[in-house]
Amino acid sequence: MVLRSPNGAGAMLLFLLAIFLADVSEANLSQRTTCTGATIGDTQFVSTGLRYTVMRNRYYGCQVVLGNLILERVDYDDRDYSFLNTIEEVHGFVYIFDYKRPELPLQGLRIVRGRQLLMSKWAIHVTTGKRLNDVQLYSLAEVSNGAVFFEATSLPSLCFVQTVQWQDILNTEDQVNSSVIMDAASVARCLASSNVCASNCTSGCWSDRDTHCFTPSRLNCSSLCGHRCRDNSGSATLCCDDECAAGCTGSAPDQCLACRNVADNGTCTAACPPLTVYDPAAYKEVANPLGKYTNILDCVDMCPGGRFAE
Repeated sequence: MVLRSPNGAGAMLLFLLAIFLADVSEANLSQRTTCTGATIGDTQFVSTGLRYTVMRNRYYGCQVVLGNLILERVDYDDRDYSFLNTIEEVHGFVYIFDYKRPELPLQGLRIVRGRQLLMSKWAIHVTTGKRLNDVQLYSLAEVSNGAVFFEATSLPSLCFVQTVQWQDILNTEDQVNSSVIMDAASVARCLASSNVCASNCTSGCWSDRDTHCFTPSRLNCSSLCGHRCRDNSGSATLCCDDECAAGCTGSAPDQCLACRNVADNGTCTAACPPLTVYDPAAYKEVANPLGKYTNILDCVDMCPGGRFAE
C-alpha cells in the first residue's frame, strides 16, 4: 500500500510541519499522555534521519495512541527507539513494515482496540522484517477487534509468537479464525534452531527467557467471570469487573488495566453520568449536577481546549 506525496517541495514541507504540530499537542486521558498516531506512508519520501525525528516527536512519552501505531522503513542503526516502550494502548491498528531492527520495543503495549483496521481486517500487521527476532509484546493482553497477521516468509528470524495463546488475546472466534500467525514451516524452523519456551511458560512465550511467559487472562477464568480474570486458577473470586479490558489487578472497577467503555475518575463504567436527568416533580429533563462529557474514553467536567460539546 503506497500513498502519493503532496505535489511540490513546498507542499511536502507544509505536510511535515503539520505532522510535527499535530503530534506535539498532547492531551490527558485518565492521567495518561495521548498522541494522535500516524497514517501509512506519511514519511516515506523523507530521509532516514528526518523520519526518525518525526517518529520520536510523534510517540515520545505517549501512552495512548488515539489513532494508528505505524512503524515503517525503520533502519538498522544506533538510534534509540526505547521511547516506544511507554505506549500502553492503541485505538486503531498496529502496522510494522520494512522494519530492519532485531527488536521491536513495545514492552508496555497492553491493548489494541482496533477501532480502525488495516484493509478493514487487521488490528496487528507485521511484515518485511528480516532481522526481527523479538517483538517484545510482553504486556499484550487484548486485541478488542480485528485479526492479527505475522507474515512468515518475510520474518525469517522471528520465533515464539506462534506459541502464544492468541485465542486468549483475541476476543472472538472470528478474530482467531481470521488471524495468520506464522506457518508450519516457521514452527519447524524455530524448533530446529532450539528456539523454544522456558519450561515454566506453559501457555506460550514471547522469547526464550523464563520472565517472558505469556499469561492468559480469559481462557482459564471461572465461568462466572464476565470478560477477564487476574489468575488462571478458575476461581470466581479472581474475576475482573465486567467493565475491565486487558485484565485487572483486583475485582473492583477502579482496578482495571484498561476500560472496555469509559473511565470516570479512574473507575471504569459503561457510560459517563448524563448531562440531564428527568425530574418527576417538574415533569421535564433538568441539568444533572453530576453530569459529565465523554471525551473519547474519559468522563470530563468540561470539554478540553479545542473541542466542543455535541
